[in-house]
Amino acid sequence: MIRSIDRPASQTATEAPPGLECPVIPDRIPASLGRPQGADSAGHWHVVLWNDDHNTMDHVITALIKVLDGVDLQAAVQLMMTAHSQGSAYVATAPREQAELYREGLERFGLTATLDGSGVRG
Repeated sequence: MIRSIDRPASQTATEAPPGLECPVIPDRIPASLGRPQGADSAGHWHVVLWNDDHNTMDHVITALIKVLDGVDLQAAVQLMMTAHSQGSAYVATAPREQAELYREGLERFGLTATLDGSGVRG
């Protein structure tokens, strides 16, 4: 993701904005940190946000807040930073229909999002 024009040049791309300490949200931990692949035991699907080189960090944060239920500024910053630093981040887990709506909403903002449903019991 492109560094925002509002970000001081001295602040690296992997630092959270000043004054924001973002907690890790347990149900949104990226796969690289041990999150299981695919749908959870209840058949929920994971919405995966992928890093890109054309959306600003501010734009991604705004999209996450507007599209995902219950995501506030701190959570959005944490999710954006995870996608930025790790290449992708699980940003939501929901039943398939809701997960598809989240993915479509993020895509309307120009973000790259996919569903991870491998292992869905059916």
